[in-house]
Amino acid sequence: MATSLRAGDVLAERYQMVDLLSETEGGWFWCAHDDVLQRQVAVHLIRADDERADALMTAAKRSAALMDRRNLRVLDADRDDAHCYVVNEWGQGTSLDNALADEGPLSPRRAAWLVAEVADTLAVAHDGGRAHGRLQPENVLVDENGQVRIIGFGVDAALHGLPPDRVEQDVRDLAALLYAALTGRWPGDRESLVPAAPREHDHPLRPRQVRAGIPRVLDQVCGEVLGEGTPGRNGSARAGLPGLGHRPTHDLTTAAGIRDALGEFLGDEATGSTAVPLAAAVAGPSGGADVPTEAGMPVFHDDDEVEWLRARGNPPPPPPALEEPPARPLFATDPEDGTPVRRPRPPRPAPSDGAEYWPWDTSTGHGGTGGSHSGLLPAVPPPDRVPGRRWLRLAFMVGLAALVLLAVAAAYQLGGRGDDEDDPDGDAARRGGPSAGLTAFQGVEATDFDPEGSPPQDENPELTPYAVDGDPATSWITSSYRQQFGPGGLKDGVGLTLDLGEVKGVRLVEIQVGGGTTTAEVHLREEPPTAAPGDEPVGGGTDDDTIVVELDEAQQARYVTVWLTAIPPVDADFRGEIREIVVSG
Repeated sequence: MATSLRAGDVLAERYQMVDLLSETEGGWFWCAHDDVLQRQVAVHLIRADDERADALMTAAKRSAALMDRRNLRVLDADRDDAHCYVVNEWGQGTSLDNALADEGPLSPRRAAWLVAEVADTLAVAHDGGRAHGRLQPENVLVDENGQVRIIGFGVDAALHGLPPDRVEQDVRDLAALLYAALTGRWPGDRESLVPAAPREHDHPLRPRQVRAGIPRVLDQVCGEVLGEGTPGRNGSARAGLPGLGHRPTHDLTTAAGIRDALGEFLGDEATGSTAVPLAAAVAGPSGGADVPTEAGMPVFHDDDEVEWLRARGNPPPPPPALEEPPARPLFATDPEDGTPVRRPRPPRPAPSDGAEYWPWDTSTGHGGTGGSHSGLLPAVPPPDRVPGRRWLRLAFMVGLAALVLLAVAAAYQLGGRGDDEDDPDGDAARRGGPSAGLTAFQGVEATDFDPEGSPPQDENPELTPYAVDGDPATSWITSSYRQQFGPGGLKDGVGLTLDLGEVKGVRLVEIQVGGGTTTAEVHLREEPPTAAPGDEPVGGGTDDDTIVVELDEAQQARYVTVWLTAIPPVDADFRGEIREIVVSG
């Protein structure tokens, strides 16, 4: 059964398996794609003959009837000859256990708000005779919009073989969630990814004993429900919480009582469902009238202050108008006193030496005698030419060019002298030949390697000899695929396994590809591989001609696996091509 469904398989002719998220206690949890509605879904899957199948179907039907915005709803549930499965909404966000691991404990007001949201959903469910049955940090999600979402309502308990309608356990788990959010420690009886809370006499310590700064009210809520011999623990009485405002008591034996206690801590003045009043209360008291329908998402600050994004009641005033620039007349104004608009320039006196009049100043000084003060520099006569200077400059340039050509020729001769006999073009690696000082292994045999394919798991085996025949004109090609390899495809990759005949020291692997840009990894083993590579490759690369993997030191191996993880597109499909592989040592 464990291998009957793999990534890419389709369940019920509709749900395409994408990624196996977990596998525990004979059950599988998949991320799948709904081909009908074109969306991501979560699929819980067990065998059809599993003894939990009937309980799972019953829990799915009861959970589907719970209409609450925080519950990730059941979309489908059915069984066939091989499987019993439940399909849920897909929640995209951060679960509480991951948030605690990444950021540490939440601030008291944020923790109280989150648990109050969960308690409000459980209160509605308990009124209808339904229970979650297995509430823990892994099942509480804060999605991308900041909303609290609850995972696996009823279904998770059925998958773990727990009885339904565990209302009292839900109440205890609510207090455990509050404890975990405040301290980063899990006080529940079941295992969680959140570290366990410290215990004394088989009972968890109070939150204020684990972390300083927790409000006494929240500490008392956890103590009343989780503590030894208290009224809230056995559900026998109503617990009074001093300092909770105008309501002196809260029934902490119910989810509604815990919701109301947390709501009053946050400042809720309303009764009943806290979906909107509680949100407004997180922001604290305000100077004006409270308009709960305008409350948006909570914004928590590091100093434990909370504010809410609200719709603006009055639009801001418009900016002040720009000042008009002063008016400028289109034409010049008339002069005063009747003077003419234009005044003639006074005549220039004739040069004293009797020379002909010239309008520009040619005096030696800037504004010298008789100058017009025009600001123009006097003309400077060109210097006398030095005979032969131009020919000397040309000879120098010719000599410099000759020296450059000699240096280039010498470098070319020195760089290519060691490779003229075996590699006159200096590009052996690009043609699939060994580098200088290494010897290509002979007698290499190639076999196709498709561990993730459907039986008989072959990949054009009749073409594999062409990858090691020394002729780049022949090649081995993969099958054609509709999707690229990788997380979004049906496979992680395909490739070839080369048998060197015996264990040898491998230093260089040269892979000549065709068809377009290809990505390949090289894995070395002393035993033939039987599954997709899970270890780190010794090297790899991406190229549209030759991928060269050169090791600093020889590594002992008999089997060389060339694993293609990305292949080029061909028409509407994807197909890889290997023209030649040379292994040297």
